[in-house]
Amino acid sequence: DETGNTVFTYTHVDEFSLETTRTVSTSAGEGIGHLVRKLMGGGSTGTKKVLQQVHFQSFYVMAALGDDDAPEGAEERVLVAIKAYPNGSFDMCPGFSVEGSAYRLEMQDGAIFEYTVHNAERAPSKQEPSSQRKETVDRLAHVRANLLAGSSPSFDPLPGPSPDAVRLTLLVEIVAARGFDHDNLYVEYVIKLGSGMWNVTVGHQHLRGVTQISKTTTYPVDEFSTDTPLSLNTKVAHFGLPVELELISQEIPPPSKWPVMYFQIASYDSWDRFRTVGYCYLAFGPSSMG
Repeated sequence: DETGNTVFTYTHVDEFSLETTRTVSTSAGEGIGHLVRKLMGGGSTGTKKVLQQVHFQSFYVMAALGDDDAPEGAEERVLVAIKAYPNGSFDMCPGFSVEGSAYRLEMQDGAIFEYTVHNAERAPSKQEPSSQRKETVDRLAHVRANLLAGSSPSFDPLPGPSPDAVRLTLLVEIVAARGFDHDNLYVEYVIKLGSGMWNVTVGHQHLRGVTQISKTTTYPVDEFSTDTPLSLNTKVAHFGLPVELELISQEIPPPSKWPVMYFQIASYDSWDRFRTVGYCYLAFGPSSMG
């Protein structure tokens, strides 16, 4: 492009899909994780044989940003990811840009790049042959019929018999803690559900848990950073604890019945003493999803 950075594409490349062909242990009874089953369209459980056929075609628009002459070379980043399914539907992330806005990428060296995504397809004209319009309409009708019939391997079945049934999938990661004076931090959490409202279908063991004890790491302060004073604290404790839950409700929950995740941050010292240093919570609901 005009800035000297390279834009290129990858087709049908998905590192996680390729990773599912490998196993962690030599046990013949090694099971398949929930995330893998979702990716593979719901494959069998409790078996080491992973489905080899991925139910979509992947396409990535990439950019090599930065200085090629730098020791680490240019940094490759995904601009747009598209998944095309056999029934004719597709997913695109991110979507087309809204007029007046742009997507932003921040590099490891602090450089900022902005880009927009536009639909360059020619809009159909009134003079377009009727046969071509009919073909487009027929194809859209075929896609809609497949979706209504539930034949697409990329979509889960409806969560329940009730027309108001709701499926809530929580993919949470407790990444790190900073802004605390003490060392050797850990986080305890518990997820409270609305009484009688939610049924846990996946991840019962993740309704409560605790991270490992993490020794804080000191990072230099960036004097040009525009972050808040709290985020400028240089002592950070890393956890990286994933929490996966799938909940189903047979009715649309009122605001007070949505799940809430409570956290307690504590420290541990050489005298085997535990000290609570903070609390917080994360409320889930239609306005907080993302």
